[in-house]
Amino acid sequence: MLICIGITRSLYIIGLFSIVYSIWTLLGYLLKWKHIFCSFQNAYHKPMTPNKINWNNIKKSDAYGLPAIFFILGIGIIIAKYLNI
Repeated sequence: MLICIGITRSLYIIGLFSIVYSIWTLLGYLLKWKHIFCSFQNAYHKPMTPNKINWNNIKKSDAYGLPAIFFILGIGIIIAKYLNI
């Protein structure tokens, strides 16, 4: 995150990116996108199986919690920047 701040010089972009990432991840899980499944496998440190997808291996708390955290973080960053906190 510090590298992104150094490159972009704008917290608005970081906040917006966090919101877009959360929506992308949630949509990917709900619509069963293969690359989202592989990203969860990568996070769980399991071997990639893009041709053998079992969505039941992903915890619901991870599938919904991760996007929720990034969405709240993005909104918080944008509000903090707007209020000059």
